[in-house]
Parts: sequence; C-alpha cells; structure tokens
Amino acid sequence: MILTVLLLSFMTTAQQPSPPPANDFGVIKGTVVDLDGKPVVGANVYVGGFRASVGGENLPTLNSRSNETTSNANGEFVLDRVIPSKSVVIHAYMDTDYYASVLWTFNLPPELERPEIEVKPGQTVTGITVRLTQRPGQLRVYIRDAKTGEMVNGVFSQLCREDHPTYCTMNSGPGTIPVPVGVGISINIRTDDARHMKWQYHDPKTGSPFFRAKSGETETMNVYLPDANDYGIVEGTVVDPSGKPVEGAVVHESSDDGRPIQGALFRTSTTTDVEGNFVLDHVIPAKKVVIWAYAYSDYYEDLMEPFTFNRPNNLKIPVVEVKPGQTVTGVRIQFAQKAGKLHLYVRDADSKDLVHGVFIQWCRKGYAPKYCIDDSAPSDYERLISLGVGILIKIEADDGQHEKWEYRDAKTGSPYFRAKSGETETMNIYLRKKK
Repeated sequence: MILTVLLLSFMTTAQQPSPPPANDFGVIKGTVVDLDGKPVVGANVYVGGFRASVGGENLPTLNSRSNETTSNANGEFVLDRVIPSKSVVIHAYMDTDYYASVLWTFNLPPELERPEIEVKPGQTVTGITVRLTQRPGQLRVYIRDAKTGEMVNGVFSQLCREDHPTYCTMNSGPGTIPVPVGVGISINIRTDDARHMKWQYHDPKTGSPFFRAKSGETETMNVYLPDANDYGIVEGTVVDPSGKPVEGAVVHESSDDGRPIQGALFRTSTTTDVEGNFVLDHVIPAKKVVIWAYAYSDYYEDLMEPFTFNRPNNLKIPVVEVKPGQTVTGVRIQFAQKAGKLHLYVRDADSKDLVHGVFIQWCRKGYAPKYCIDDSAPSDYERLISLGVGILIKIEADDGQHEKWEYRDAKTGSPYFRAKSGETETMNIYLRKKK
C-alpha cells in the first residue's frame, strides 16, 4: 500500500465544494498528445484541485479528481461535469506506458506544464491540448534480513525529492513506486521491530545519497537490513578552525588505510545538525575506525580522498575503536584552513558555447606523473583545490575535435595554478578547433 503524506495536515480541513445542479456544470473539450505531439488513445484525463501551503511553502495545484474521462482513438476527450472555477487544472496519464498520475506533489516532473483554465457554469471550453509528461521510472523494493535473506515484515520506507525535500511519499511493505525522472530521490527504510538497522540509499558507484530513475524503466532493489546489535555508533561534533560548530558537514568513516572497513561496499555517512553534532549509526566494528568530515560548500576538503593535493601538517584526525552494539561519544573533528575552489567553463572558441564534455588532468608540482588525477567531467565544472601547492592543469574536449589546453598564469606565465583560501576563481577556457 502506498501512502503519500505531504498534505495530511490540511486535507482533513480543506473544504470540498458541494456539486452544483447539473445545468451549472461546465464542459471541457480537448486532445491528449504525447511528447512528440501525436494524439494518444486511452489516456486518463482528469480535473479538479486546490492550492495550499505547508510550512509556508506555496504548493502546486493538487487534484481532487472531481471529473475523469478517457481519450478516444483521435486523442480527443470531453469532461462534461466540471465544477466551475477560475482555476481548473487538467492532467492526463497512462499507467500502461509509465505516465504517472500527478495527483501528489512527489510525482510532479521538474518541468510540468498543465493547462489551467477558467470554467464558467453552462459553458464549454474547447481546444485544450494536454501533453503527457515525460515517462517516470518505477522502483520496486524488496526488504530482506541481511543474515537469512528472507523478507522482513513491518517495513516502512520514505522517498523524498532532492529539489523539494518536503515532497515525499511513503510505502508500507513491498511494492512498485512511480518515481519522477530528472530529480534525485532520497530513500530511507526502517522496520517496526527495532531489531534491524535503518537503511539509507547510496549510489554504489558514486556514493550519492540520491536515487535517479530512468524514464520508462523499472529498477528492482533488494535491500538487506543488518541486525542492529552487529554494529556500533559514533557520536560527535564538527567545528571550524576557530572551534565554532559547522552545520551541514558530511561525516563518514574508513579503516586506518582509508578504505571501507572490512571491504564493505559503502561507507557509513551522515550530516551535522545546526549545532555541528552528528550520529553515525551503522559503523562496522573495528579496532581502528577513522572519522572524517568535509563541507564542500564551505571550502573544507575531504582529506580522506586519496587525491587530496596537500594534506595539512599536524592534522588531528579522530581514530576510535568501535565494538558491536556500543556507542562511542565525544568525537571532535576540527577542520583545517579552508581550501580554494576553481570553477571551469570550457567553451568552443568560435561559438563560445560550452563543449560537450572534457577530460582534465591535475598534477601536483614536484610529483611524478603517476600521481596525477584524471577527471572525466562536464564542461561546467568545479572542484576544491588545496592550499600551498602548485597544480598543473591540462584540458581536452571529449569530442576529439578541439586542441588541448594547458594552464598558464596570465601575469607570470607560470604553468602552476595556486588556490586562495575561501575563494572561488572562475576560469573561461576557449578551445580552438583542430585544423
């Protein structure tokens, strides 16, 4: 059973208008087309809706489905019992083709256009075109016990949008959930037996906490929940160089060689609250567990990264012992000096448009080429750069049609870029076409 919960606070109080006499209804006629503008047969078309506010946020129009019909062989539809209103929203969908019913804000595509018209009593509105949205993806989740592999009962999952964290949907038990494309989705799962660990989604390749659906595809996800008593917890605080708490810092752990503990696929991570506090609640027990933190938006590097250009001297990084079922408290992480940022825009020298993508090589002064970093990146790209070290930068477009580029300081001619603490340097790079 899928329950969408964003609007519970006002749905019980929102007053739905009583249906007027039949001769006071309006009529809407139009056509449903697909993304290419072709008529769609068998699409479900509905109207209705009211606007509301949750937490001070003005929500899109939501639908009460007061009238519904189906498009014919020519994609045409007639809605003949429309309650008059100055703002009537029309939407169409097809379950069979993965076009989702946009009844709740969680399902809203990032860029959704729905006809919104005025309907008067006894009048007919014609010529309305309703375009199907981009197909969402679907997510099918099976929650299992990590030891037995058997399905776990009493499961509760919550999916929330990256662009609007209050737009969420809840699912009780296994099921298939339509997921909008073009937006990241956080997934949190827990059980009501208090025996299993909570689970948060992280992309197995990038580590991103947001799942991204593919249009028209179903992804099946088997989630294995470990026993809570098999893991430890680490609690602490992240502060800046002056000792002030840092909100929104990402905290994670590793073994003492920088790798995931005991070869685990994922590192446990969390985010600090407004007072800089954090709780890592899924830590694999080990004699030496290293606790790291970073805050890219505040120029603080992830110093665990193997390609950190210049790790500060005398850096105190917490190392703790974690035992099964126990909590380690009082861990304090203090950031070093802020790094700098370099924001690159790589463009075609003639058109000034961004190129498709780039290969970037970053080399630290005084180190052999084998220690260089090779990035495959978009042409609009930003990264943190350590202080106190010169960096060689070489860029090549991935289309093979442009000449290579190497950084040179405009004033000194030096081939080494040097970052400034807490500052972002923006660089427009123009690549000439090969002759």
